[in-house]
Amino acid sequence: MDEYKIRNINIKGFKSIDSEGVNIPLGDINVFVGANGVGKSNMISFFEMLEAINNFRLQNFIRYSGGANTVLHYGAITTKVIELEINIDKNISKDAVIRQKYICELANDVKESMFIKHEKIDLYVSKLDNVNFFEFNKGSLESDIFPMSKDFVSMMKKNNTNNLSADAFGLTDFINSFKVYKFADTSTNSRMRNSVYINDGRKLHSDGGNLAAFLYTLKNQAENVKYYQRIVKYIKMVMPQFNDFELLPDAVKSESITLSWNDNESEYLFGPHQISDGSLRFMALATLLLQPPTTLPSLIVIDEPELGLHPAAISILASMIHTASQHCQLVLATQSTTLIDEFEAKHIIVVEREGNHSTFKRLNTDDMQDWLQRYSLSEIWEKNIIGGRP
Repeated sequence: MDEYKIRNINIKGFKSIDSEGVNIPLGDINVFVGANGVGKSNMISFFEMLEAINNFRLQNFIRYSGGANTVLHYGAITTKVIELEINIDKNISKDAVIRQKYICELANDVKESMFIKHEKIDLYVSKLDNVNFFEFNKGSLESDIFPMSKDFVSMMKKNNTNNLSADAFGLTDFINSFKVYKFADTSTNSRMRNSVYINDGRKLHSDGGNLAAFLYTLKNQAENVKYYQRIVKYIKMVMPQFNDFELLPDAVKSESITLSWNDNESEYLFGPHQISDGSLRFMALATLLLQPPTTLPSLIVIDEPELGLHPAAISILASMIHTASQHCQLVLATQSTTLIDEFEAKHIIVVEREGNHSTFKRLNTDDMQDWLQRYSLSEIWEKNIIGGRP
């Protein structure tokens, strides 16, 4: 049985996307490229908003984004609502598929905030050839769908003979697993460089702040130690002097742990403040992308993952992305020609600005065969053959 996968997303009225909207097909790997200011980062922000809806934090997202006028296309005077639709498929047998659709409409209110005007799940099972819908929201500040717990889903499975309701709410677990990661903060005060609660290692945080605790957990689980060893192996490819992490409880505060490590040359123990910015960022990326499939998010979103990395490290980063894509979907935004050359044309989505709105175009490999025989993807991009240039 296959896992859920996003088939496509429809967005209207969000930031640089106008009320006519865009339809963006998603594959296993999705690399958004384009010039500065065309809307690549707005796609990252869209998934942050979806994550906020999932986790009952929509009002926090709107507030920290600068209010409704900031997230509505050209402000509330021009745009009144944001509409989003996530289409998700799951193969349940050789000849049957569950096709689900999460629909949400956000409307502006008088307090520079937004509320959920409409929220719905559509459920279609091909073998049964029927459509069921579950509608919940008529004007709430937060989602009425995503707070549904696994216990509730289990109860519905027991009480619903065809399990359709339970399948619909199973969608919420899938979307709840979406995660946007930002490892840009590697400053002295970065959470990655400071001590963390040792038992906070169940899931890797979005800023990598619990990196030491997460690695400690993997290293001390018999079923996951091989994934820890794989992470260390890839770090050594980029940082040859690196030997291993020293992941031990703090001698004074036994409930804390820091990202200590040693090298190949001596017994000297290095602390997290003795790791370069690029190396620390690569450690976080390796841990994210090479973790056990059982703990991987269903969708990983990363903005400019190549920041601060040597070109050789970018090639290794791409191989880790391909590895992770066997178990989850990935959305990346980049301006790196080196990173683009590590992917196929079908992975690339070109973002451009037309008038007052963003457009998104996924490349078709078949249409580009003549060009790809003579040039690399980055050369084709630089020649402005596919667009996405200033």
